[in-house]
Amino acid sequence: MPISFVTNWPIGVTEATLLLEPCARNTAPAIAMAALLVDAPHSFMLVMPSDHVITNEAAFHAATDALVPQVRDGWLAAYGINPSGPETGYGYIQMDAEIGAGVHDVKRFVEKPDATRAAAMIESGDHLWNGGIFLFRADA
Repeated sequence: MPISFVTNWPIGVTEATLLLEPCARNTAPAIAMAALLVDAPHSFMLVMPSDHVITNEAAFHAATDALVPQVRDGWLAAYGINPSGPETGYGYIQMDAEIGAGVHDVKRFVEKPDATRAAAMIESGDHLWNGGIFLFRADA
């Protein structure tokens, strides 16, 4: 059920549409429905969990700027978080070759490994926590 409204947010957004689900159906269906409602199919969509706190906004903006060329070409981008230690409650992104400054191809996603596997992935140095933040074009 989409609800459109006019606002004056400090980020320059003047019109917005909220998409509300009658019951929780997980993230993918909500993202797909939102993408179908975008008027311009080449528009970018930034998907972010509502429970994250971004303390270094400059780094977040720099990461986003670095991803724009790939996203413009139709890539789907996932934001990784440098792990502070092994965590079994998070998914992991295994990085592959660097394809831009600070931007890597993704080799694989690993969903919530056990403690031994999480420690090994951190030790390898090529895994990040999956932040659940994604940037892509609506038509992708």
